[in-house]
Amino acid sequence: MILFIVKRILASIAVILSMAFFVMLIMDIIPGDPAAMMLGENATPEMILELRSQMGLDQPLLIRYANYIWNVAHGDLGRSVREMAPVATLIGDTLPNTLVLTAAGMFLTLVIGIPLGLVSGARAGSWVDHLSRITSLLGLCMPVFWIGLILIYFFSFRLGWFPVGGTGSFSHLVLPSVTLAAYTMAAIARMSRSSLMEVLSEDYVRTARAKGLAFWLVVWRHGFRNALIPILTVFGMQVGNLMGGAILTETVFAWPGLGRLMMGAIMDRDSLLLQGTILVFSAAYIFINLLVDLSYGLIDPRIVES
Repeated sequence: MILFIVKRILASIAVILSMAFFVMLIMDIIPGDPAAMMLGENATPEMILELRSQMGLDQPLLIRYANYIWNVAHGDLGRSVREMAPVATLIGDTLPNTLVLTAAGMFLTLVIGIPLGLVSGARAGSWVDHLSRITSLLGLCMPVFWIGLILIYFFSFRLGWFPVGGTGSFSHLVLPSVTLAAYTMAAIARMSRSSLMEVLSEDYVRTARAKGLAFWLVVWRHGFRNALIPILTVFGMQVGNLMGGAILTETVFAWPGLGRLMMGAIMDRDSLLLQGTILVFSAAYIFINLLVDLSYGLIDPRIVES
């Protein structure tokens, strides 16, 4: 088990380092000079060249990458051109809001998506199954920003139940979390349904039923656990989508989180800030998938042995 964990951790570190290099390469390709943006429109070419030299932008890509990784390892993500503040400080100020929003989306996914899919799979063909499939299909088809705008129109402007945007209370969290979790709940519900239906068709489940065990007891003891691995796999991937969906959701609801900070960095071509936010999003995605990989070993020890 220890070797299994070490392998997964080393693979995750390699992916994060590759992602950091890829992001830096993309930032080099896209137009926009951080030094010119920092100095403004009145800057002369000599001033821009001098600042580029001070920022290390005149060095080869590999050297800048090595310096960046060294600085990141020491907690230095650079300085934002737009905010004129350390990137680490800006990320530290906004990350808690994104984590709260993502945690609320994960909670809705777990308490609504998985039970809905399991009930639908256990009662395939019933009205509950049809309702679940239609709801899931709607959740998968509608874009995140469109769901957010619809919710704002009905529940904020028409009914006045929730604020349009911002943060500060539980009511501010309701609409953004529902918007963020809509796609994930639908995907998890569909995967839970298909996975449970596949398990319930196995011979050992029929044997358990033949012994006289109650249907829902068979579903819980034999169906749910064996259907859990594909559900966890999709859940791990969808948590990454939750982090990605936070960018649009935070923008629509003016939620002061990391996604909104990243969107501002894109609009202003703030390369170091954008690089830092992408790195944090990527690390969070990889960390969640690392936890999912490790949970496989706890659910089914045969995976560790293989």
